Amino acid sequence: MKDKMVWFLSKDELGKMQRFANKEDYTTFRFCGILVIVFQMVMFLFKTIEGRSSTHSMLYRGLYLCLVFITIVAILLLSKLRENEKNVALFYRVVKVYLFLVELWAIGITCIGCLHGNDTSTFAYTVLACVAVIPIQPIVAASITVFSTVLINVAFIVIPSIHFYPGMMIQTVSACLLAIIVSVSSFTMRVKRNRLIFARDEHLKEIEILNAKLRDEAEKDGLTGLYNRRFLTQHIDQKLEVGDAPSAVLMVDIDYFKNINDKYGHQNGDECLRVIAEEIKNCIKHRAGYAVRYGGEEFMVFFESIKKEELLDLAEKLRARVEKMKIELNTHTHISCTVSVGYSCAVEGLLYSEMINEADMRMYEAKEDGRNKVCGKE
Repeated sequence: MKDKMVWFLSKDELGKMQRFANKEDYTTFRFCGILVIVFQMVMFLFKTIEGRSSTHSMLYRGLYLCLVFITIVAILLLSKLRENEKNVALFYRVVKVYLFLVELWAIGITCIGCLHGNDTSTFAYTVLACVAVIPIQPIVAASITVFSTVLINVAFIVIPSIHFYPGMMIQTVSACLLAIIVSVSSFTMRVKRNRLIFARDEHLKEIEILNAKLRDEAEKDGLTGLYNRRFLTQHIDQKLEVGDAPSAVLMVDIDYFKNINDKYGHQNGDECLRVIAEEIKNCIKHRAGYAVRYGGEEFMVFFESIKKEELLDLAEKLRARVEKMKIELNTHTHISCTVSVGYSCAVEGLLYSEMINEADMRMYEAKEDGRNKVCGKE
């Protein structure tokens, strides 16, 4: 990603960043929320111990409890929202609302303090703390803090009991500017860090895709797209390690394939191989089986789990479908061909290598018996 101003991130980048930071931001928010609750309860108890029953004391205590309530609701709501990635946008919307409510609370308690001779430090520190802690875009943080700053200064002017002096405005405007600076610098660091992480992840993803492609190319036959002997050996070895051998094997050989090559050329012979390989893939599409180009015009299919009746039906269906096909060659002519199929099913004491030999032997029996047949041990 190109580096750019963090004030106006694209919707996609902001969404990606928020999804990435969601859990971490909740942890930070919860920690700060707990501190807010603790401090407000301490202040509430302090005001209660004072024993004053004046109106402003009651207002103070009410505002302390109000902030505690708002913070608890925000923490619980964010805890629910962070569990589902679809709620990320709503998660940060709640954060913004909380920030706005806290700043309104700061305006209220500051005005009460000014009515009784206190300064504006409550508003100033609250604005800065909110922007520093809560991870939202600077444009949003700036909008809320500027609005709050204007609102409190209007309150200073219109509330008759507050004796306005320039220091009040200077203090609140300074807090607003400082908050914006903190927001921009903090958010910029987060964006730069996340862009580096995203760039790294994208690079790793590209490497993984490339590795998968290389693995696929290493395990696939370039002409037919079927698996090759290398895949067959590795996959079977892995299954044998956990004591899980294939349940059945088919050996398929194209009849008179040499004649096709001699008469129509090797390019047309390759086209014949591709078409029949595709037909084999279609036949086993919804079964737990793997098709392999075993060598030349010979194919092998092994099944992880299949009943003998289903295997015979599939082998016969494949033979019949190939027999009915009209393969279009590069010369715009069509030819027909057939296949001979041998099969072998797993029985107790029969090794995997013996299953292949058995299927191969049955395939040659089919050829010797006139070709275009399915043979196997009954």
